[in-house]
Amino acid sequence: MVAIALIKTGKHFIPSLSDDNERVKRIPEGTIIEVKFSKRRNGKFHRKCFALLNVIFANQDQYENIDHLREAMLIEGGFCKTVITLDGKVNYIPESMSYDQMDDIRFSEVYQKFIDIAIRRFAIGKDEQEMERAVLEYLRFA
Repeated sequence: MVAIALIKTGKHFIPSLSDDNERVKRIPEGTIIEVKFSKRRNGKFHRKCFALLNVIFANQDQYENIDHLREAMLIEGGFCKTVITLDGKVNYIPESMSYDQMDDIRFSEVYQKFIDIAIRRFAIGKDEQEMERAVLEYLRFA
C-alpha cells in the first residue's frame, strides 16, 4: 500500500508533494482506488500533549513511570480495546499515540480527556484554563 499526502481544494484533493504527484500520474484514468485518510498530526500539539503528561506526572505519586501513567490515562479515557483472556479476565490495551496510529482529530480528543482526568482524578488545577497555563509554563522551561 502506498501512502501519499493530499491537500483538499474545494471538492477535490491534489497531491501535496511532487513525489505524490508522480504516483498519482501513474494511476490509469478511470481507476477506482480505495482511500483510508487521516488528518496529519500537528507537531506542536503533540509536544503540548506530552507536556501535559509531564505536568500530571510531576503532580501525582501513584505512578513511578510516565509510560504507565500514559497507559492508565488512555484506558481511563476509553482509548483502549478490551480483551477477555481464556480464563475470563478482562484486560484493557491502550491505543497507541504514535503518529501513524492516531490522527490529529483523535489525538485532540485524547488531550481533552487527559485534562479532564487530571482535574477529576488527580485534583491538578481547578479548571481547563489553569491546566493550560501549567502546560504552557512547562513548555516555556522545557
